[in-house]
Amino acid sequence: MHTPLIKLFSIAFILAGLVAFSWYSVDNAASSDAIHCDVTTGMCDEIAGIGLTFESAIAANKPLLVSFRLPESAQQQVPYFNATLTGQEMYMGITQTQLTRVAQTNLYQGELRIPVCTTSAMSWQLAISVPDADVEPLHYQFTLMQP
Repeated sequence: MHTPLIKLFSIAFILAGLVAFSWYSVDNAASSDAIHCDVTTGMCDEIAGIGLTFESAIAANKPLLVSFRLPESAQQQVPYFNATLTGQEMYMGITQTQLTRVAQTNLYQGELRIPVCTTSAMSWQLAISVPDADVEPLHYQFTLMQP
């Protein structure tokens, strides 16, 4: 009687491990496509002429002006972009804001406040997306350290 239970438990354990490994691989593949932001300067890597910057060093619990610039060659303008901030190691809620177009420029701005985390380091992902469009968002990542 014990042998079938042990075999069943072993098979279930192995399957659970394979499922966890596949989820881990998918999560890591998605995060490797993210664009890096420097927390000390607030500057993010530019990609294809698209730039994201924070007004100053990235810090928690402080209102930060976020600027998102499209390349000058961008033909189609949208009235705003959605910015969605999520924690990577643990659920910290979802912080959303809109980046609205500044006059007739390729610049979009909005204010973002990053939640405070009690761990020594917290990785964040900021997704910039086009509202009501079937386009993959741009993902920006940064890690905040507690002082």
